[in-house]
Amino acid sequence: MASVQMSGVLKTEILENYEKQVRSAYETKTGVADVVNQIRTGMEDTVPLLKDFRELKSSAEFLLDEFKKQTMQLVGANNISMKDFWRSSMFSDGYGSKPNLVGLSETKKLYCVINLNRDISENFSYIFDWHAMYEKSDYYVEHNKIVTQPATANFVDGDLYFEYEFATPLLLPLQLNGRKRHYQAKSDYAPYVDIGLVISDPEMYNVLKQVSETDIKVAEAVQTMKDCLEQFTTLKKFLDEFSGGMALVPEEYKQRLAKKTPPRKKSIKVKPETIIPDDIKDQMAEVVFENSLLK
Repeated sequence: MASVQMSGVLKTEILENYEKQVRSAYETKTGVADVVNQIRTGMEDTVPLLKDFRELKSSAEFLLDEFKKQTMQLVGANNISMKDFWRSSMFSDGYGSKPNLVGLSETKKLYCVINLNRDISENFSYIFDWHAMYEKSDYYVEHNKIVTQPATANFVDGDLYFEYEFATPLLLPLQLNGRKRHYQAKSDYAPYVDIGLVISDPEMYNVLKQVSETDIKVAEAVQTMKDCLEQFTTLKKFLDEFSGGMALVPEEYKQRLAKKTPPRKKSIKVKPETIIPDDIKDQMAEVVFENSLLK
């Protein structure tokens, strides 16, 4: 087993993987995972082609890997770099990067307006250009007058802003976008949703309220792991202490760790008999014997 140093890059990647696992665990425990799955299935029921597109992308990625494997058998792995391979391929975009045959952009963050006061029929519907009432910052106020920006027409009493980063991104018909603070607002918290989803289902609403608490717990767990990682100088030492730690290690480092360290060469002691050529060994023995008699 090769020795792999616990570099800053490796620690960062382990922490990122750890955060995903912890968040997934909390999602399952709090029921957020079920809500996320409901959003996924709800969208697929509304737009059935989403599932087809996702399967198409998976098939395209498989075909691309097979194409590379078969073509490299003809080309020879040592005769061309991956960059030159893709640049010269029939999929070339001119940059030498692996082509994206089905360019689907998954949604990494969920931006919602959640409210029990909204009709249940609005659940999973899209909402655009929404914000609550907020006070403008001095920079946007003329003649130093206090100006309050009224809520948008689609604001309903009881609306709450909900933002959540998925452990596993979702494929939605429209990508979502929002922020916790409108750029013209004086307060640090003045949410704005450019494109979001409405959640009005009571059960889903009650679950999503727990996310803020989950975020705090995840942050604490990641900080604890970060402090722990500082104790280790090599990947092996880390894995010796954490039996399940291998699941957090990026594939690249797993491969490095799996490489066998070549054994250290022992100092070669040259024996006298190995110096003399075989065809004159007998003659040399006679000479040595005769010389010993002459002494």
